[in-house]
Amino acid sequence: MKEKMQARNEKVKILCSGFGYGQGESGIGQYIRNTINLLAERGCEIDLLLPEHDAAFWGDRHKSVTLKLFSNLPRSEFGMMLWSHFILPRKLDIKAYDYGFIPAGSKMILPGFPHKTIITVHDLSRYYHRSAWSKIEKLWIRTVLRVYLRKAGTIVATSENTRNDIIRLMRIDPAKIRVNNIGFNVGRYYSSPENDLTVTVKAHYGLPEKYILYVAPVGGEYKNHLNLIRAYEKLPARIKSVHKLVLAGRILTRGQRVLRYVKHSSDRDNIIFTGFIPEEHMPEVFRNASLYTFPALHEGFGIPLVEAMSCGVPVICADSGVLPEIGGDAVITFNPQSADEIYHRIEEVLSDDALRSEMIKSGYTRKEQFNWNRHIDKLLEIFRLMN
Repeated sequence: MKEKMQARNEKVKILCSGFGYGQGESGIGQYIRNTINLLAERGCEIDLLLPEHDAAFWGDRHKSVTLKLFSNLPRSEFGMMLWSHFILPRKLDIKAYDYGFIPAGSKMILPGFPHKTIITVHDLSRYYHRSAWSKIEKLWIRTVLRVYLRKAGTIVATSENTRNDIIRLMRIDPAKIRVNNIGFNVGRYYSSPENDLTVTVKAHYGLPEKYILYVAPVGGEYKNHLNLIRAYEKLPARIKSVHKLVLAGRILTRGQRVLRYVKHSSDRDNIIFTGFIPEEHMPEVFRNASLYTFPALHEGFGIPLVEAMSCGVPVICADSGVLPEIGGDAVITFNPQSADEIYHRIEEVLSDDALRSEMIKSGYTRKEQFNWNRHIDKLLEIFRLMN
């Protein structure tokens, strides 16, 4: 790529997809924003396709990123699939671009992209709960998604776990897949000796002095809030009297089931739903937690796990999917289907100061592996290899 830029005396032009951004609230949304801005910083000229309603949530944009906005889009996911397949390609001048980049490949495949395209796949979690699909969605995912993944120049998997799922479930040639761990904002998520929450943040979200934290959309598929709540209910009074359970994340429609359960729980006064917390407040929320729990049944990467470790918080997580791979020897794992096992791990860590200190120390070492610059270096290398 560097040689090509020098020879033509112009920037490499990349067509990028912002579909799946979702106002930047999810991990995939943050991935889209970070990779696009960092590629622009490295000298790439980016045309970013973005739903018009997401533009106001993009934030700071590099001068080399041009937004191409689309309005009146279908509201359903399947409608978006049809639109992206039949309508969008007619609106694009593919020959104007050197490469394509689809950073949310597990959410949206765009068939009208250049042949030299990187597709990032974060996870294939919907394969594990097929009962939630309609017959048309099943047909689309099993056939069309597979076809376009096979047509991609290169598939980037954010973890070995996701790479193995792509090979096994989509039957993709392993040679087309590169594992590239994503990064986190190391300049924002760090441990501080001054760990007291500001009055504004603490009051706004109703946060207690000490708490067990989980960050995920409430009611989101596979997030497993109910088992975590049941585990909290089993904790001895000596722990619950000191530590409340804080569940941070937007409450989805399906989250009403979780709210109803807590409403009838004897521990309802100890369980706090904060709603969505913007990224600028999250480091403080992490730093003041006594323990971070991650009971999700399936995750694409699990970046809050790394953010918690970087903020000096011990982490326990599910023993399945990608989380043990990301946490390594810095985390203690549990069976996410067992509320009893989750409760035992919580009690174990909160009752042992020496263990907590060792986990925090290991977390500081582990988080060094997840670096945005390293991720962008690998993306640029893949682009160069496709020439």
